[in-house]
Amino acid sequence: MLYSNYFKDIYYNAISTYKSYDLYADKKKISAIFLSDLFNKNNGMYGGKSYKYKNYNFIVMKSKNNNDTVFVIGKEQHCLRATLANNNNTIVIQTFGYYPTCSEGKKMERKIGTNGVMKTFINYIKKKYKNNVKKIILSDNAYITCNKKNIQMSLYYFFKYGKLYYEKYGFELYSNNENELNDIKKRIKTYKTKYIEKNQFVKKDFFKYFKLSIKPLKNNKNIYDEYKLIKNKLTQYNSYMIFLQNYKFQDCVLFDIFIKLLAHNFQIDLTDLEYVYYI
Repeated sequence: MLYSNYFKDIYYNAISTYKSYDLYADKKKISAIFLSDLFNKNNGMYGGKSYKYKNYNFIVMKSKNNNDTVFVIGKEQHCLRATLANNNNTIVIQTFGYYPTCSEGKKMERKIGTNGVMKTFINYIKKKYKNNVKKIILSDNAYITCNKKNIQMSLYYFFKYGKLYYEKYGFELYSNNENELNDIKKRIKTYKTKYIEKNQFVKKDFFKYFKLSIKPLKNNKNIYDEYKLIKNKLTQYNSYMIFLQNYKFQDCVLFDIFIKLLAHNFQIDLTDLEYVYYI
């Protein structure tokens, strides 16, 4: 492992803004933002048939913008926003994320609700635009906002499940450059082999560098108490993947440190990947 001073220095800038709280208890302070900042209003949107997904109803609205067609789901805040350019057969998703008000008549829950937003949109396009649209494209800039810290969603999901986040919706890795696409696929395959098949089991020196990473916050008792708890859990499971599937971080800073430490440990970079869904 080539850690050098990487984890000594990376979190000093977080100390002044640090505030500890229960990540999963205080929902108001947590938001999942995908691709770009979410838009707030739906001025100019029209139409909107309700589509049912399990216990939720989603309305897909659309508008014209310089002859381009804009689609949104969510009236007060947009959980999904996409554009079909004029005389084009490709839809580009600019925004995909979570707001509790995106479903009609019922507060939308995370995970199942967010899944419903994407699956509803895909089914809508396949039904209404199957003769005009050939593919849907998005870029993976997804992150979880936790007390002002942005934690890369794709990394967290990969370390937790060993899969790429958007694969669960039927998206594939994408690039206009075939050589670049082959290189990306090879890199992802190497990551999966390195993490899942060979090295997902916890190594002793991981604890050493984990403790080193939180040294700037050594005066915070809550962080060190949770660090000890995490160390015990990791020893019990002896697998990063099983640990992440069973543990809920109480502290945002530790959450951020842990994911970045894993990424550095396995030399995994999943930033700015592009995905395509073929209609």
